Amino acid sequence: MDEQECIARALEQITAQVRQLPPSNDWVDAYSTGDAVNSDAAGFIADVSSATIRRRATEAAACGKPLGILIAGSIWLISKRRLINWIRDHEGEHAALCATTRATKLTQMSAPLQA
Repeated sequence: MDEQECIARALEQITAQVRQLPPSNDWVDAYSTGDAVNSDAAGFIADVSSATIRRRATEAAACGKPLGILIAGSIWLISKRRLINWIRDHEGEHAALCATTRATKLTQMSAPLQA
């Protein structure tokens, strides 16, 4: 496979990944689509304490790669997508898959009961 073909294939994969991202225009959209969660929920997803999530979010924001937004100087809204990507980058694919499973479980537990 030549270099151009490798680049073309990589671009196709990246394009496919971008198309799968949920639309998120602002934090309200992110919250209503379920991507934004509070630090307690993010801690459950990452299997760490909410204090650890807040510390990681502060550190990530300082590095220019925020995990979420800080509201009123004390409330973090964390992006599940960004959190799982952070876990993948720092703890590996297995940890990210476990976090994805916990995120799915959290979504199922939070779903309203059907009549």
